[in-house]
Amino acid sequence: MVVYSVTLTLVKKLRSHYVFQIMTEDAPKRQPQRPKDGAFREPVIAREIVIPVDLDTYKAVINENNAFRTLLNQCYAEHPECFPPSFDRGFRFKDFKESKKMDMRIRRICVGFGTQQFYYRVVPSAVMPYMTGCVKDVEKALFLRKFNVPYWGLAHVFGKDSCYYWRIEKRMGMTSIAGALTGDTSSESGCSLPEDIACDEKHAKYMGEKAYVAVSAGGGCVLGAELIEGADKESLVNGYGVLKDEIARAAPEHKIKSVNTDGYTSTMAAMPEVWGKSVVMITCILHLYIAIRDGCKRKYREQFEVIATELWHCYAAQTKRGFAQRWNVMMKACWKLGDWLPERITGKLARATENKLASYKAWYDRAQGHRVSTEVDRVMGSLDRKLFAMRHLRGHFVNSRLLIRAWAHIHNFAPWNPHTAKAKKAKCPAEYLMQKRYSENWLENFRIASSCASNRGKIV
Repeated sequence: MVVYSVTLTLVKKLRSHYVFQIMTEDAPKRQPQRPKDGAFREPVIAREIVIPVDLDTYKAVINENNAFRTLLNQCYAEHPECFPPSFDRGFRFKDFKESKKMDMRIRRICVGFGTQQFYYRVVPSAVMPYMTGCVKDVEKALFLRKFNVPYWGLAHVFGKDSCYYWRIEKRMGMTSIAGALTGDTSSESGCSLPEDIACDEKHAKYMGEKAYVAVSAGGGCVLGAELIEGADKESLVNGYGVLKDEIARAAPEHKIKSVNTDGYTSTMAAMPEVWGKSVVMITCILHLYIAIRDGCKRKYREQFEVIATELWHCYAAQTKRGFAQRWNVMMKACWKLGDWLPERITGKLARATENKLASYKAWYDRAQGHRVSTEVDRVMGSLDRKLFAMRHLRGHFVNSRLLIRAWAHIHNFAPWNPHTAKAKKAKCPAEYLMQKRYSENWLENFRIASSCASNRGKIV
């Protein structure tokens, strides 16, 4: 009886192993989950007005119409950028929503008239979206995400579970990145977004395949960060086009005047299509220096030092004409040196003269622009550390994209170290750019800045 039982168990194991092997061989390889065409360029409709009040003040006036209306009018007078564009024409109360998670009531109001009326939740800045918790309970955990502390580590220290912090961080990515940095467009200073930006693509891996993150930076902040699957012109137009769409929804009158790139062919072709042909296209001359340096570290060190000196002499020219003259002198000297200069130097200089010289000189047409790409390189270093800590991207494409966008928000709003904050006279890059702080708590500051999902230029 024992022998029969053991034999039957072995037969079952062999049969299950054989069936599993057949199913594995016949089953198709798992494919990454892709978004629908153009889906990531559609705005997130989050009709939620976040007002800069504490929880006790909100609960004290929630049931009194006159007191609540007075509070909203006061908040609108101080921070009109946190409200939808038609709020100044009046509003009416709609109803209440009960939150069992937070054991509190949320009031809704109606803004607009006729077919253009929309309902908005009015919530205090002290609570997180979807009433998932209080800001004070999660802000320290999300601050540690700036340093890529894993979710299980956050759960071990602060409680809850790892998926709780993952969901909260992912939800941050639904907010417009540029819109959260727009500030008050009705003020005398106007929109706080920079007119000159720098763009570059960060190499990444999604489900083991090559992917890219189209990163835009300016004013010390990340303005856009979009996960794309290719580096061709069409993919880059979609990736960088998200920033254009967000600016159009948050500050329709704002225009980008210049864009700095590394000179990659597809990027140079995509930028005029995104920003228009009037934008000044500047190519980073530092990339040429690095390309020559990397090919001459040992064997051609002496030749590199001669060319580098001439290259920076061109860079120091005060006018476009002076730059062109110094460049021509440098190229004539290169041809006179003949075989002493290797082809890896002369070839790069010749190709740069043919394809990029005009975009090197373009900076003189817009001296406020970024001449080198350090503005975007600094923030891409932080993104590189995040991708390494995550072992790159897996799972649904949309979730991976939202986590990249959440990284941008955390980079912009999480506090600087005390020495940098003292030198900059601001607590974070977003405050330095907008010259405005809504709250001492960095996460509340982000919540208020991202009111209406930062789509405040027009109703969506």
